[in-house]
Amino acid sequence: MAQSALPPLAPDQARAARAWVEALPDSIRQRGEKLAAGGAVRRVRWENRGRTLAARTQGTELYEQFIEFLAGEEVSAECTCPYGEECKHSAAVLLALLGTSAPRVAKGPAPGSLGAQVQKLAGRVLSKTALRAARRIEECFRHKKGTLSMAEMHEILGLPYHFYSWPPAQVLAWPPHRPPHDAVEAWLYFAHARRLLGPPPHGELFLPVPWADVDRLVAPWLRELETERWTQRLAALASAPDPAAATARFRLRLGEAGGTVEWSAREGDPWTPVPLAALRRHAQAANAGQFPDGTTMDIDAESFLLACFDEQTRVAVNLPKGGEPLALALGTLLRRPGFEGAVVTPAGELLAREESPLRWELTGPHFASVVEGEESPAAEYALQLRQPDGALPPPPLAVVPGRPALYIVAERVWPLGPWIPEGIDYAALPARIPAAAVETSAGLGALARLGVPPPAPVAAKVVTVPVRVQVRARVHRPSFAQS
Repeated sequence: MAQSALPPLAPDQARAARAWVEALPDSIRQRGEKLAAGGAVRRVRWENRGRTLAARTQGTELYEQFIEFLAGEEVSAECTCPYGEECKHSAAVLLALLGTSAPRVAKGPAPGSLGAQVQKLAGRVLSKTALRAARRIEECFRHKKGTLSMAEMHEILGLPYHFYSWPPAQVLAWPPHRPPHDAVEAWLYFAHARRLLGPPPHGELFLPVPWADVDRLVAPWLRELETERWTQRLAALASAPDPAAATARFRLRLGEAGGTVEWSAREGDPWTPVPLAALRRHAQAANAGQFPDGTTMDIDAESFLLACFDEQTRVAVNLPKGGEPLALALGTLLRRPGFEGAVVTPAGELLAREESPLRWELTGPHFASVVEGEESPAAEYALQLRQPDGALPPPPLAVVPGRPALYIVAERVWPLGPWIPEGIDYAALPARIPAAAVETSAGLGALARLGVPPPAPVAAKVVTVPVRVQVRARVHRPSFAQS
């Protein structure tokens, strides 16, 4: 198409077109310049009363472009090529209208745009990379695009991304039912994502972010996510099958930091921590069923080593507090008859076994203090463990599931009911659970499993119907039986 046949642009449209082209990556802009200079733009006409350009550009195929000029000197460009948006074909159309080149006159963002607002907050000129990211955020808001691929999110936030998969991993920029009201709120949502995905500094675009505004914006969303997580945990607890009985045992000396594997190398020798090399040698021998010269182990010692250190378990003398190896070791040891002396206290005495179980206690609902002018916080309940006398138990070395579950500290072990909720940090009790998760059928079912009565606000609404099962049998003579 001859240059004279190209439709003219109004001054504000020309400024918007130059800013849009200037914000493109250099490689795309240069390819667009080459297409425009080579006459690849075949047809351009105005539609939508002079607000939208419809064009055709020859690339690998003949592609169609639709370029809309929006309020605030913004441009939205779409193309039928695989790239879709911000492609070389749309760039070629605008460059052809501007004279086949993009003069470097766009020194800053368009007035009123997100880039201009962020630049004003920052009090300095933002780089082209930061302005391009602001423009991408503004386009996400304008097109209501709150779900992005992880690669897109990292690109907008200026973070490297090397983990590609198919289909691409998706991430929410904002909750679908709480979209941003304007581009600035979209920027705050992206700032929240940047804070989650990487440590400070968060990048030039997010330096002037008012983080208190971010916290207020995302607080309801985070509360909903926490409610959903707890609802799933409580539902899993309410429907969990009976835990399987554990087997296996070994000897440990407990301490504040965890457990230490001890041995008596020969009959009559005192119990001492096992040298790591000796522990590895004996564990390998037990797994292979062959003992090296000078090594003697009875069936109990062999069973202990096989239970603690199979071929997939890393051999270690010290099993740290809260770790899975310590929990498995204690669970196997404390359940097998005849191995009562295999777990001792820091003083070397037998571990005290309490007969009365710990009990769960639910208090609330509690409300955080309300700051004037802010939305009232959601209610939550506090889930706590207590000893039979009402005292709080010490933080555990391990909590082992089973029938019963075991709550183990350095000096003693308490039984728990067979049902224990997942995801609880027992060292940081009480657990704070959103009222919206507790006050559901799944939440009340989970509380019943824990032996906790329903909270007062919902107790009056709950009707318990006992179920009585009757089985009847009748003995009769089969019709084919002989008299």
